[in-house]
Amino acid sequence: MDRVVCIGGSTGAPAGLTDLLAKLPGDLPAPILVALHMPGSMTAGFAQTLQKRVPFRVCVAENGARPEPGCVYLGPGGLHLGLSPTGRIVLSPKPQELHFKPAIDILFFTAAKAMGRRVVGVVLTGLSAKKDAVEGALALRKARAEVLVIDDPSSKFLGMPKAVIEAGGASRVLPARDLPTALARAVRG
Repeated sequence: MDRVVCIGGSTGAPAGLTDLLAKLPGDLPAPILVALHMPGSMTAGFAQTLQKRVPFRVCVAENGARPEPGCVYLGPGGLHLGLSPTGRIVLSPKPQELHFKPAIDILFFTAAKAMGRRVVGVVLTGLSAKKDAVEGALALRKARAEVLVIDDPSSKFLGMPKAVIEAGGASRVLPARDLPTALARAVRG
């Protein structure tokens, strides 16, 4: 796996994720891992809905799977989604103390450690009550990975992206309409 895309979001993010993925080229040469703050009971249904609207194979992530280009892996609600040092998917209930599962920070931390600058991180909409995504985005930046962050006046829930931007975790800040092109370019290097 040469590159990996890691996307995180919360409130308002399912619609933004659907729109983003629908506008990406189907031959994007990287797997896409997604951590959304979503109950476990909704993950499989969302995967089925998403599958009908995007040019990728969509599945709920499974522990130990090797991410493949052309596929979107949704972190199941109730478990953290991460990457092992060998690039395999890791699902875990720990650390327990984190409020959200999957936590965006866990996905970003583990991806930064496993893949370094070969990660392209994306922060979609969400509230910032628990600051999820901030430390993970900073870890990606420290690893010299690109982090694309939405800042769109048409979006209602910008607390999470604004917290990432204010902390210095964004390498690029852009409106939703520009995310697909920027992401495809970042992946293709």
